[in-house]
Parts: sequence; C-alpha cells; structure tokens
Amino acid sequence: MLVTIGHYLNPIEAHIIRGRLEAEGMPAYVQHEHHIWAKWTLSLALGFVKVQVNSQDANAALTIIEQIQAGEFALIDEDESETHCCPRCGTDKTVRVNLYWKLALCVAVLFSAAVPYSIFQMKCCECKHSWTQKALRGYPLWYSAFAILLISSSFVVFDQALYYLCKINHWNDWCI
Repeated sequence: MLVTIGHYLNPIEAHIIRGRLEAEGMPAYVQHEHHIWAKWTLSLALGFVKVQVNSQDANAALTIIEQIQAGEFALIDEDESETHCCPRCGTDKTVRVNLYWKLALCVAVLFSAAVPYSIFQMKCCECKHSWTQKALRGYPLWYSAFAILLISSSFVVFDQALYYLCKINHWNDWCI
C-alpha cells in the first residue's frame, strides 16, 4: 500500500524528492503531476503534487526528506571550493573583480542586445596584484567582439536594404 509522504506545489520539487528517495534505494511515485502540468489551477483541488512510497518505507523516507530540507545533500559550488593564490606573494586572500560588466552594460543599452561576457580578474588583498584567471574564462574575448560586430552590421544592412526597397517600390507612405 502506498503512503503519501509529501505534498508539493511544483512537480519539479516532487521529482527532486522522488529522485533522492530512489537514489537511497526505495521506490517512490509522483501522483497528480500531469494534472498540474495541464492545468495549474487544479493543484489546490487535487491536494498538490503528491510523493508516495510503500508503507514500510515511510519513516525512512520522512527522515530523508528532513535531511534534504536541512541541506545535507547540497552540492558545493565549484567556484567557492577553489582557493586562488596570488602568483606574486602566494597568499590566498584574494577577491574576484569583474571589470567588464560596464562594457557589457553599454553594449546592451546602445545596441539593445545582451552580449554575455565573462572574464574574471583576481586581486590580491595584501599586495594589490591583479591577474586574469584564464581557467574561469568561458570563451575567448574575440567571440564577444565578433558578436557585437555581427549584430551592429546586420542592423545596418537591414536598414539599408529596407531603405532601398522602399525607394525602388515607391512605398513613401509606408516608409518614413
């Protein structure tokens, strides 16, 4: 016989719990998931999305859910787990400095296009030495420059093409 051990508003939360329970070796089932995906407003009437387990596994499942809510299964962030040492003085008291957010903001405002850009600079708190973390850079700098150039040139080409199309077809009332 199945016993309901949790009610969740979101089916994704229910599947996270189900996945953890199955990883611990007990079969778990998610009920009313498809009803909620189809019409979210039914969630209150159905009693939300339910996670169910066998009755003999109920106490162990509730213990696992408490451990999940306490954060015992949380993953360590990779960026926080690494310690960066200053190449000049060797201290580990460093701070990440992102200098190019102003450039990305200006590009986004001027061209109305979001250009993802990430380059990380580290700065030593003791000797004030700055260096670039090449291992954290997602892609080369010329990718962003190429994207900016491509977006701006395509805008100019589209504008000129529309201008000449209007001029050839005499669409004066449509083209301003």
